[in-house]
Amino acid sequence: MKRRSLIVILLGLACFLSGCGKYYYQEGKSLAECKQDCSKCLAELNKYRDANAEEDPARFNAAYDYEGKFLDTCMKDKGYKIASENKLPLKVKREKPDPWNLYDRGLAGTIDDN
Repeated sequence: MKRRSLIVILLGLACFLSGCGKYYYQEGKSLAECKQDCSKCLAELNKYRDANAEEDPARFNAAYDYEGKFLDTCMKDKGYKIASENKLPLKVKREKPDPWNLYDRGLAGTIDDN
């Protein structure tokens, strides 16, 4: 079992280092708009979040999966797609995902006109 865990970790690390990060992206939306939409989804998620999930590993894992699915669904409902970094257009600004959070998504959008 330890060997399998090590393989999964190494594959995840290789994917991350090779640019396999996933981003929320919607053509025509600025990075600022993407951040705002993601913040709205996080605020909505907080209404449903299991506040006691950190006390029990099984509940924590279930809550983590739920939260990721919730955010993906919320952002998709707003018109975003989940794209790997190598599938994003060249001329979009990227905010990389948190490397310590394996489910976290980055944000991508056009350069803000400010």
